[in-house]
Formats: sequence, C-alpha cells, structure tokens
Amino acid sequence: MRLALAVSDFAVLVDHLPAEGESMHIVTRGNQPLWACVGAILVLARPATIAELVVSTLSANTTNAQDLFRKLDANDIGRVTFLASDVFAQKCPREHQVLADGLGQRGQRYGVARTHAKILGARLTDGRCYTIESSANCRSCRSIEQLTLASGEDLYEFHRGWIDRLVGGTQ
Repeated sequence: MRLALAVSDFAVLVDHLPAEGESMHIVTRGNQPLWACVGAILVLARPATIAELVVSTLSANTTNAQDLFRKLDANDIGRVTFLASDVFAQKCPREHQVLADGLGQRGQRYGVARTHAKILGARLTDGRCYTIESSANCRSCRSIEQLTLASGEDLYEFHRGWIDRLVGGTQ
C-alpha cells in the first residue's frame, strides 16, 4: 500500500507495475487526475504499448482529450472505448464534443451514460492487463483520492464487458 499525500507524479509513486494477480492500493492528495495513470503505465510497461484502453469516468477535459489523441496518433494506444457521464456531456458540452469528435475521427468508440464509475483498463501489446479502480476522475478535482491498480485479465475483462455494453456493443 502506498500513501502519496505529498507526491505529485504518479509514475514516481508507482515505480513498477504489479505482477499477475497482485494489486497496489494508493491514496493521493488529488493533484493527479486518473488520466495520469495512462502515461505512467506506458512508461513502466516499455517496450509494450497499450493495445486496448477502456475508460469510464464522470468527467474529462480538453487537456486529457488532446493527450489521448496524441497517444492514439503515435500508436502508443491502439484502440479506445471511452464512456463518459451524461452529466459531463450536459455540463461541459465543449469538452464533451472535443472528445466525441476526436475519437470519432480516429475510428474509436465513445459513449455517454448515467455513470459515476471511474475505471481505466489497459491490455498491453505483450498481453498483460491492468485495471485501475478509482475515486478520481480523468480531470483533477484537488481532493484526496484512492485508487487500486490491479494486474490480471479477469478484472480487466469484467470492466471491459460492461463498458462495451454501455458504449454500444463489442469489438
């Protein structure tokens, strides 16, 4: 278990990815949004990249969206299924549209539903699977947050399955 109330860089806090069947439980001061975990996974998994990313979040922002688009364009991420909250779509229509349009232009999947779940799932190109279950959104809220980073295909597939269904089918 890690406590990071004073650490601002997720990749420094998590200096390795858990082994198959292991998990890390982390509390942060809220200075890193959930989205920061994607970059950390990419750094720590090298030379593997993310073959498939599944996301469920209450909210995101344009900075996260642009970073996601760069990672897709650079082939650091192969495919994405992104589920955002209907509250995000209603209250942040500009950010919602940037995300929807950018993912659509890249042939990626984006959906909106009544969700408050914050999940990141990554299947790497070398077959490893990681899932992050968190209280944090993809955009920062400056509150103390918790997250669990787990390794294993079963948990990844569990979250991938329900997110796929809500976004509208499977790939």
